[in-house]
Amino acid sequence: KKWVARSVCNSASPTPRATATACNPQTNADTTSWMTSHYRPNLNAAVACEELLQKLLDTISKYKGMRPYNRTVGYVDTDDSDAEKYTALGSVYLLHRDLADVDRYDYDDRAWSPLSGAPGSAVQCNGTSPHVRKTKFVLGQFGVMRSSRKGGLRTGWRINGRPLQMVNVHLFADVSNIDAAAQTPSKDALIRRAALEFLIDGVSDPAHESDDSGGPAVEESTDGRPGKRSRKGPARAQLPEAAFFFGDFNFRLANSELAQHISSGSRGKFCRNRPDHPPTKVVYNKRGSGAPALVLEKKKFLVTDPEFYAAESLADLRQFDLEGNEFDTLLEMERRFLPSYPFVDSDGPAADSGQVYAKTRAPAWCDRVLMNPQARSLVKDDSFSYFCIGENVPMGDHKPVALALQLI
Repeated sequence: KKWVARSVCNSASPTPRATATACNPQTNADTTSWMTSHYRPNLNAAVACEELLQKLLDTISKYKGMRPYNRTVGYVDTDDSDAEKYTALGSVYLLHRDLADVDRYDYDDRAWSPLSGAPGSAVQCNGTSPHVRKTKFVLGQFGVMRSSRKGGLRTGWRINGRPLQMVNVHLFADVSNIDAAAQTPSKDALIRRAALEFLIDGVSDPAHESDDSGGPAVEESTDGRPGKRSRKGPARAQLPEAAFFFGDFNFRLANSELAQHISSGSRGKFCRNRPDHPPTKVVYNKRGSGAPALVLEKKKFLVTDPEFYAAESLADLRQFDLEGNEFDTLLEMERRFLPSYPFVDSDGPAADSGQVYAKTRAPAWCDRVLMNPQARSLVKDDSFSYFCIGENVPMGDHKPVALALQLI
């Protein structure tokens, strides 16, 4: 409830007419096992996901500020029977009652269908939905030979006559801090670039309209009744060109340059269990003093200077935030908030404050809202607010990020 109150219900002021929320899996743990131990034993994972989404939507609807939203649509990938097709991604859309003209894009018929609803309407499971397209990055794609749930979840909307697509993004994380500091761009950064370019191509490439990754995701909706598909002869509606990309991009800082910055240009000392083994630790001593300034392990990022995590120092890290600059076809509004990852996500005073970064990775702006030029042309200049949510409360290892804007 605390997460919902901070992220969904207090995302912007004044009350937005439409909101989109990306829901990404927290870990790669087996969904069925998690459901058995944390939710309801012996419950099918797909059914459990649908129930949890129902609970989320019910929780949202109970907040006073949510009463004007009479149409709530949730999409979730619930089929974990095939690991090569399962993303666990979900997206939630809230539509204000003042929005009279809202249509969804039907990817099967390439047509628009009206979205209708009434306050208090119940969530329905419509089975496989033509209104969503899932992309799962398969094993071996982009040279990735490790199992993951990374991919994208895409929907098409026409709001007051403005067609656009919303793409929930979840890209690959860094495998090792040591590897990430070996070169710029790192190997994982190059993988993320290729994966995101694949999703960008899917917005306009008709080949991506058929779901080659295992069929459309499951949809849940509070439409009081499913909208009828619009059929007007053989003509097909054009796929919306404007697209917003939002979610966990896992963009990381240029760790090689960052290590040089922290240590004032010293070379790292590599520690190995055996001479022929890969390094397990890299120590960067402060030039001039010889004292350790930075210690890297696979999942440890230890800076000895406590001022490194001061707000002013964290803001200065933007000079090492290079990944988002690699895409000519993606734009981002001015970003003034501090890194959204990684925060302490365990019990105790550090987690309770919601302000303490974990010493596992370099702080980074993993969570973003980006858009292509066609979408940017729909945004009214100087109408946006781009911010991090829940800066002073625990929200998990990632802080949700929100972009509030007005369409022209």
